[in-house]
Amino acid sequence: MSAQKMWNRLRDYHEGTGAAKIERIDSLTCQSERFRMKPGENIQDMENSFEEFEWELAAQGENYREIGKSLNNALEYLV
Repeated sequence: MSAQKMWNRLRDYHEGTGAAKIERIDSLTCQSERFRMKPGENIQDMENSFEEFEWELAAQGENYREIGKSLNNALEYLV
């Protein structure tokens, strides 16, 4: 097996194939768009939950920092 084939297999194993990666990004994006504060959840827990979306999207190569900044600004306003 060539080094390139091994590299491709490792990449696909850890990142998923191109189609799987796009599907995961779409799923996370939809989840973040429907994101709501849960009953009984405090603001810090809500912010932590949203940061999980940022981390998962970052792992897929997406940058959601701008939305995170907007959320942080909104949360600061509430506090």
